Parts: sequence; structure tokens; C-alpha cells
Amino acid sequence: MATGSVDNKECEQVKKGVNIENRLLSACEEGQTELVKQLLTANPEREIKEGDPLPSRQDTLNKALNIAAKGGHAQIVETFLQYNANINVVEKYRSVGVPFVMYFRRTPLLWAVEGDHIETIKILLKWNADTEYKDSEGLNAVALAAKCGHIESLTVLLEAGCSVNWVHSTTGRSPLSLAAEHGQTKSVALLIQYGANLEHLCNYGGNALSYAAYGGHPETVRFLLDAGVNLNCRDVNGNTSLMLACQQGHSETVKVSILYTSFKLHGVPCSKDHSILMRKPVFYDCCGL
Repeated sequence: MATGSVDNKECEQVKKGVNIENRLLSACEEGQTELVKQLLTANPEREIKEGDPLPSRQDTLNKALNIAAKGGHAQIVETFLQYNANINVVEKYRSVGVPFVMYFRRTPLLWAVEGDHIETIKILLKWNADTEYKDSEGLNAVALAAKCGHIESLTVLLEAGCSVNWVHSTTGRSPLSLAAEHGQTKSVALLIQYGANLEHLCNYGGNALSYAAYGGHPETVRFLLDAGVNLNCRDVNGNTSLMLACQQGHSETVKVSILYTSFKLHGVPCSKDHSILMRKPVFYDCCGL
């Protein structure tokens, strides 16, 4: 028997539902489109009886759809959708490598966005995937793409009409501030190009520049300053972006130096708090003065 095909004996087992789940899921992971189609054709919907240990066809389809989306197998994804798999099925999974148990949620679209699988994203959008579903961190597709720095995915989502100014329901964070915090300068540029609100403040009073400075991303800081983001924005604790950068000790690089240089070039009067900070040794160490 050739690899990736179903022989007559196995076909009979598949028709009875025997081994269908493992066989189908394995084919999905490996991206074997033709084998997936064979398995689906060989296993029409079977009757589910009480106490049946085998998963239903719908459960198998849904699980397989998430696997295919995660792997970026666009043709397989569309095949499952044609067989009425739930396009917004939620997969729950445990985190790995943390001292406590955490469970996360992903839909096929979120898996595709995380993997930056462009063709898969396009197919899911064509089939009207829910773009506003939020994962366990409260992030929707646009926010996740911005955070990960997946420019093509982000472009496809924005072109499809997803909101550039989506706001996190708990923290008030925007895709722009998430991209800035993770130093995703290209994401920041794209979001601004599509009309991201530069003046948006999260629930803690920080703007995108606050998060870029806190994370120590000089290129992102420079870009946001050039775009006209408010340098003197203060969070709920009274901290400006300059203060946040210094507090995080980004002294071995030019991160705070870039921020301070932009501060001088923009000619913004220094506040009392900035004057106090500038007299402290930590500021001079950070800026190499």
C-alpha cells in the first residue's frame, strides 16, 4: 500500500469508525490533503449510540480543523469547512513549562494568526470566521497579530475590516500599545497607517510610547515620537515614558538616550519630576552623560 492512502481492509475499519480519529488527525498534522479527503469519503456519518467510546464525526472534524489551521494547511481547512466543521470551534490547551497550570483557548483563526498562515487566514475569513473572539489573554485576531509582529496577517485582517482601534475589555489596551510593548515597530507603523489612535490611553493611563519605553525598544520609541505621540503622557502613578524607561534600567543600551534625545529635539519643557530624575546618577548612567 502506498504511503498516504487507504487500502480496502482499512477502508472497512474506517467506515465503522475504527481508528478514524487518529488516522485523520495524523493526516492533518502532516498536511496530507488527499488522504484527508479519502478518510472523509470513507467514513460517512455513523450512528452514535449511548456509551459509544468513539468520538462523533463532528467532534473529530472540529478537532482536526484546529490542527489543520495551526499547521497552516489551507486546503485541508477548507475541506473540513465544506464538511461542516465548526469554524469557530474553541480548542482548550494546557501551557507547558510553567510552575502552575494554565489553560488557553484558541479558535482556528487565532491559531492561523499566531502561525502567520496567510492563506489559511484568508480562507477562514472567506467562511466568516469570528474575528472578535478573544483568547484566554483577552486578545482578538488583530491584537494577537500586532503583538506577534505578523505584518501580512495584520494587513489581511485590517483589509477585511477588523477594527484597528479594538480595546481590551479588562485593561483597555489597544493593538498599538501591544505592538509597542513587544517592540514590533513594523506593526506599529502599519496600525498607524490604518488610523490607530495615537492618543489612546489604557486603563492605567499609559499610551503606546509608555509601553515601548517600559519594554526598552528604542526603534519603536523613535518611531512613535516621530509620529507625534505625546511624550509627556503620565500614567496613573504619575510616570512619564522617560521615567518608565529609567526605572526599568535600560542603561546598557541607548534606549533611554534615544528617548531623551528626542525629548530635547522636540523642545518640550521639562517638568519638575523630570528635573529631579535628570539630577539622579541613574539618568546620567542610562544616557551615557
